[in-house]
Parts: sequence; structure tokens; C-alpha cells
Amino acid sequence: MNILEIAGSGTIGTDHMGPVSDTIFNLCKEFNAMGHKVTIVDSIAKHNRYKNDKNITIIQIGTPLLLETNTKTIKILKYINYWLKEFIYALKLKYILNTSKFDIIHVHETLTAYLVKLLIRKKNIVYTSHTSIWGSSFYTERFQGKIYSFFLKSIGASEKKLIQSLPLTIGIGNYLKKNIDNANIKIIPNGINIGNKLWNKQEARECIGMGSDVFLITIVARISPIKGIEVLIDAINKIDCDHSKLKVNIIGSLSGSFDDLKTISAYAEKIMNQAKHLPIHFLGFVSNVSEHFSHLLASSDLFILPSFFEPQGKVVLEAMAHGVPVIGSDAGGIPDMITSETGFIFKSGDSQQLSEIIKFILEKKEILNTMRPKCHKHVQENYNWKLIAKKHIKYFEDLN
Repeated sequence: MNILEIAGSGTIGTDHMGPVSDTIFNLCKEFNAMGHKVTIVDSIAKHNRYKNDKNITIIQIGTPLLLETNTKTIKILKYINYWLKEFIYALKLKYILNTSKFDIIHVHETLTAYLVKLLIRKKNIVYTSHTSIWGSSFYTERFQGKIYSFFLKSIGASEKKLIQSLPLTIGIGNYLKKNIDNANIKIIPNGINIGNKLWNKQEARECIGMGSDVFLITIVARISPIKGIEVLIDAINKIDCDHSKLKVNIIGSLSGSFDDLKTISAYAEKIMNQAKHLPIHFLGFVSNVSEHFSHLLASSDLFILPSFFEPQGKVVLEAMAHGVPVIGSDAGGIPDMITSETGFIFKSGDSQQLSEIIKFILEKKEILNTMRPKCHKHVQENYNWKLIAKKHIKYFEDLN
């Protein structure tokens, strides 16, 4: 097949890829390895694309800075600037490329997909919905009656119509299918890169200087209200145990943003103040491609993701790939990844239920030893990129 992948971050194949860019990169790598012809359209890169395979064609499209924006610019101007840039990007794409030669045009961003559909008018456009935050009751309840709520509802309505109008949409969690009727939606979660190595917990603990007598719980989440850190703090507070034998590490940006790794937000300060009498430690951002990150995960007895919403929550897979059992909320795509052999699920926002699961595990720690190899195997067999790419190709072929 001749596949066109449309990105826009300008980071594909660099050391600066975010979650969506990482997905595009790994899919293209596997498509190419399977013998398919792959072309990537992306914004102009500021960094070296040295990771990309030489057989994959990269076409860079530049867009002008139309309106000067900064951190103090009102949001409406930022939105206008974003919309104009996306329109110019799609328009350039239409005239630079002969799109008729591609069997599949695969788009990963809502507005880009809408504009590509409008301008190119091809029947083979596939859209992957990566961040359908409108599907979360957390946002609609918290921002009810505010301008942000209006924008969120508008985005949700627009994406639903887009998905219903396209021949195929890839969702990364079953919640998308439940929220949209009369659409061809196939669920294919994002994968991760995983080796054959089953991490040794004790060896990992030696690397971070931690003894074997401490029960270590790890969370990987930027410090933002949607991540449910307050639920976790409340759950830990309800547990009556020797705190000298319990440690909770929270790894994630204290600004609440992927773009700002230095600032400590007012919300993070409030959360840290709530946790100051508990054995909870905020480690800040740690790169998930670093060896230190792997040591922190592999050292853990338990991983918890208490989010109010996650489109997928790939950190669950990262934890299990390191052999760590998971407790996850029932929000978004989290429960799709967890089985009875690899972890536990609790009702989102229910700190009492979360504390009871943690208590149960603390009383029967031996069950974790049997779960560790099953966690690694589960990810290895179900979430490797080769398998994920094959699923995409199967659905792509069904359209042709």
C-alpha cells in the first residue's frame, strides 16, 4: 500500500516527539518494515530527524506566523492563529502533493482531518482520535456554564460529525465507540517498545538506593486536576500502616504541562501541601526514555493511575512492561489495558475503594510476585508496535 501519514508537530524522528508523534513514528517504521510505501507530511523540524528510516519520505511544510502570541495573549487569539495556520497547512498539502496516488491518507489531529476532508475530498481518509477530552464528564461538570465548556462541547460535536462522515476512524479506547453512533470506529490502542527483558526489582532498587523492606507505589502523571492525585492522597490517608515502610513516588511535571518542566503551579503547591504529612514524594519530570525512569518503575511494587480521564494512558503499559502490577481508574481507555492477572480497577474518584484495594494488596503482597511476569507478557503479546501496525493495515485494506 501507498500510505500518507499527516503529522504537524515538526518532531517526527527527532528526540522531541510527544505521544502522538511517537505513535506516528512507530507506525511508519512498522509499515515500512512490512513493505508498504510510506510518506510523512510534517511541519518544518527544528531538530535532526535522525531516527527516521531512509526509505520513508519526509515532506516538510512551513506555515507563517500570522499573529504574534505569547503566554499573556487571550485564548481567542491563540485559537484564531491556530485555525489559520492549520488551514494554510492543509491548503499547501493539497497543492504540494498528488494525493490521488495514495491508497490511504491517515490524519491524527481533528482540525487537520476536517480540513483535509474539506479540501482534498478523498474517500480514503482515515482519522485517529487521540485526545477526545470532550468524552470525559470531568470537564463538562467542572467547567459547566463557562466559556471553556462551550468550546469543549463545540469540539465534541465537531469531532463526532467528522467521525460519522469518514469511512474509518481509529479509536485508542472503547469509550469512543460508546460515545458515537453510526460511525465505523475500530479500536486499536497505541503500543510501546518493549524488549524481552523482565526487569529485576531488587537490582533496580540498588540502582536508586532503596532497600527491600519498603513497599513502593509509583504514579506517573503531570500534576493536573484531571490526573486524580487528590484521590490518591485521600486514599493513602485512609490507610492505617507503618508509613516508614511505605513510599509513594509521583513522577510528573509540577507545572501540569508537557511544555513547562520547571514551573511549580499553584495547584501543585496545594497538592504537595495536602500530602506533606504522608510518605508521598514528588519527583518532578523524569524522561520516560531514560534509564533512571526504568529503574524507578522496575523498583515499584505497585503502579497507580487515578485519573478522571485518559484517552489511553500509555504509562499503564510502561509500568506493566517493567513487570509492575497496576491499579487504574475506570476512566477513558485505562480499563481496556488491565486484566485480572495484571491489576485492579476502581471507580474513578472513589478514594475509599482505592484505599481498600491498596490495603488488600498490603495484606497479601505475595500476589504481586505472581503478577509481575504476567504483566510483562501481557504487554509484550498485545501492545507491541508490529501487532498494532498489522491491525491498522488490515482495516486500511478493507477500505480498498
